Order: sequence, then structure tokens, then C-alpha cells
Amino acid sequence: MSARIEAGRHRLIVDLVGVPFMDSTGLGLYARIGKLIRAHAGDLRLAITNPNVLQIFHITNLHRSLQIYDSVETAME
Repeated sequence: MSARIEAGRHRLIVDLVGVPFMDSTGLGLYARIGKLIRAHAGDLRLAITNPNVLQIFHITNLHRSLQIYDSVETAME
């Protein structure tokens, strides 16, 4: 994904709707990608429906720095 960002793609939507579990590795990855995209004045949007995955973003306060939506369609608006 960082190769796409470096190639000029600074507006990304990541579909995590089917993800059943997220650990610290995944959280760290999206935190780094978000930081990299913000450095390019871009936009990272995550589509998350699993309440357990969403809870991890809230517990770690990453929901404050990352844009989270309930579907890819909503993220595209």
C-alpha cells in the first residue's frame, strides 16, 4: 500500500468489512498508513462493520485520527 501512496495515490478506501479480527500489527499498519497519507494531504477511509474490530479502534483512540465508515459505499461519499 505504501508503494501506491508514494506513486501518488493519496485518497484510499480500505474495505475491512469482512475482517473478523484485528491485532496490534494491523492497528499499527493503518496508523502508519494514515500518517503517511496525511503527510501528502491525502485521505484514508476505513470501512468496518465488525463490532469487535471497531471496538479495538475505539479502545486505542485510533478512531479519532482515522476516518471509519460502516460501508465502502458510505466511505465513497
